[in-house]
Amino acid sequence: MRHLATLLSIVFGLAASAAAVAADAPANFSGLLKYVQTIKDMDRAYAFYVSLGMEPQAPPAESKKLADNPGVARLTGSPADTKFRSAFLRIPGADFQFEFTEFAGLDQKAIRPRMQDPGASLLVLRVRDIAKTLEIAKQGGAEVVTLGGAPLPIGPQGKTRIVFLRDPEGYFVELVDASSAGADAPAGNIVGATFASVVADAKQAGEYYRDHFGLEARFAEPVANGNDVRVVGLEKGRFERSTVTVPGSNVSWMFLSYGNVEKKAYAPRVTDPGAPAIGIQTRNFDGVVAEYKGSGGTVVSTDGEAFRPGGNAIIFVRDPFGLLVEVNQPAPPKP
Repeated sequence: MRHLATLLSIVFGLAASAAAVAADAPANFSGLLKYVQTIKDMDRAYAFYVSLGMEPQAPPAESKKLADNPGVARLTGSPADTKFRSAFLRIPGADFQFEFTEFAGLDQKAIRPRMQDPGASLLVLRVRDIAKTLEIAKQGGAEVVTLGGAPLPIGPQGKTRIVFLRDPEGYFVELVDASSAGADAPAGNIVGATFASVVADAKQAGEYYRDHFGLEARFAEPVANGNDVRVVGLEKGRFERSTVTVPGSNVSWMFLSYGNVEKKAYAPRVTDPGAPAIGIQTRNFDGVVAEYKGSGGTVVSTDGEAFRPGGNAIIFVRDPFGLLVEVNQPAPPKP
């Protein structure tokens, strides 16, 4: 059992950094831990993001083999003989984990949403050299989504330059020009990151996580047409954003929504390639799960039950907006 608990702590990233889990956070969420991509080809995805400047975490992806894992099968609501492997990359300047998960031995249905489709997700990378990073990404198989194929200015006085890509696995990546990053930023090309989920109503999603889980929420004024939608490949439309943060933490989760455009909602299974998930940590596991269930969410894990290896508690839920969330509470530290 001790070996199993150790293995699962590596697989699911239960040991969060001190910066990501704040001591003064509310009892419901204690941290936003990770952004997860379920992919078809882990080696390809891993190599792509390393080429952009992310740092491998041991053991490297190529040393990991797909294997039976009944615990993961129950956690993800999958058949018992589902095969699984995972790998992590460290993003300089970011206090959340970036995880890849790959599944085999079961029926899967890959999804490929457009940026405006609820169920899509976004990894935002702040980079010192946006032109060089864009070229590296294209050489690695990324597709430029932004109209015109080059970074566009947005924000007040157009001081921020950004470009949207679709990575080789079909996930969206936003590159933000951070050429003016100060001396306190990481020395490499990537100097920070965040993540976002596309939902039907960004304001409603921000209010939900504020009202039900005590997260701090910020709401941006909606904008229409212009470069704010051209960057995601749309000629016109309406864009809205909200952002939530665990009090005392510097990790944020953005919600994006697009209006006046044709769109289709996606609600993939955890095991489907193209399915993103967000990992959160709590000190009130049963209370958080009950809150999700009582407010329109559902439990994904087999039989609606948490997986509790070695004193840890882990479960997958789907929130009322269709987003997959991995909720975990680590076992109390041993004396």
